[in-house]
Amino acid sequence: MRAEGDVLIIGAGPVGLTLANLLGAAGIPCLLLDRRTETPLQSRAIGVAPPSLAIMESVGCLEALMGRGVPIRDAVVWDGRRTRGTLTFRHLPGRYPMVLAVPQRETMRILEDRLPAWSCVCYQDGMEFLGLRDAGPRPEIRLRDLRSGRESTVAPSLLIGCDGHRSAVREAAGFACARKRYRTAFSMADFEGGPSMGSPAHLFFTEKGAVESFPLPGGRRRWIVQMQDLRDRLDGPGLVECVRARTGADLAAADGSDVSWFQPQRQCAGRFAAGRIVLCGDSAHVMTPIGGQGMNTGLADARHAAEMIGRWRAGASWKRLCAAYDRRRRRAFRFAADRAALGMWIGTRKGPLARPRSALVARCLRSERLARAMAMHYAMLTVPPDGPARSGRTCGGRRDPGGTG
Repeated sequence: MRAEGDVLIIGAGPVGLTLANLLGAAGIPCLLLDRRTETPLQSRAIGVAPPSLAIMESVGCLEALMGRGVPIRDAVVWDGRRTRGTLTFRHLPGRYPMVLAVPQRETMRILEDRLPAWSCVCYQDGMEFLGLRDAGPRPEIRLRDLRSGRESTVAPSLLIGCDGHRSAVREAAGFACARKRYRTAFSMADFEGGPSMGSPAHLFFTEKGAVESFPLPGGRRRWIVQMQDLRDRLDGPGLVECVRARTGADLAAADGSDVSWFQPQRQCAGRFAAGRIVLCGDSAHVMTPIGGQGMNTGLADARHAAEMIGRWRAGASWKRLCAAYDRRRRRAFRFAADRAALGMWIGTRKGPLARPRSALVARCLRSERLARAMAMHYAMLTVPPDGPARSGRTCGGRRDPGGTG
């Protein structure tokens, strides 16, 4: 196993795989390790935004990704069983006027299949990160081969943590992490053979709670149903009945996957980069998945990390690059997380607040200027540093607009 002098990436989820491909395309040697030996079956993240599609194109994965996804060009907005309007992505600037719906596991398979194209990239699964012996100029990393049980030590030039919200790299590096949970919760399942709803997304705002429906490949649709909290988690028949009661859509004859549940949370590491250690994606930050901003923010982290590593190898100051990465990616996270939380807060209003919420949404959709701004917002074309930042809130979420949701 090659390690000395390489960039070591821990975690082969979509962010780690993207970073390895970006480094490979730049000719930068890297070693990618993951403790898993199989691609996870569950796919929570499904929306790939235009900036992420550009990243996929840069590493030669866009064509395969498009072949396994469904372009979402419109989102139909409902007030109960009455349509309020359509949010369209068709007029977005750039080459990708859409959000691509593709299961996360498919994105990961495509990125993993691309790795052999880069001779400077080595990927090994079944490898567990045990900890840091030293966080100095060349960190010493302890690893365990889960197949043989053999332990080893490597000393890479850089350590990149892409190992998720429970990041062992973050913990071993001693980076603090601020956390909070939102009060609302959701049940989710994929169905095949339900009512024909075309390729648009459908967003239902009701007095009993929100329901979202997104197209998936193979004629499937993902249904996400708002609950009060995790104590109200729905089983399959319960989710079908809740969808029928709130939207009128009948899924009784559809073939559904197992139901999963989640309670959105927000967390942020005290540092995104320090010494020779960098965090990307959920290792650095987590936001509500409602709105589809989380994975895309992580993919942008990977792009910025790859650019930073390239500049460092060309002679730029690593200390300054780390400071800039921490500042810029923290700013991007705040912006994306704040607006995702605000969108969730607005969308999950129930009871007496549902009617004014629906009136506000309808008014925005009737305004061409506001509708275009909303499309840019959900397509992540305004997240800094690729767009203007207007968020003054802190990474830990001191003034999180979704904090009361």
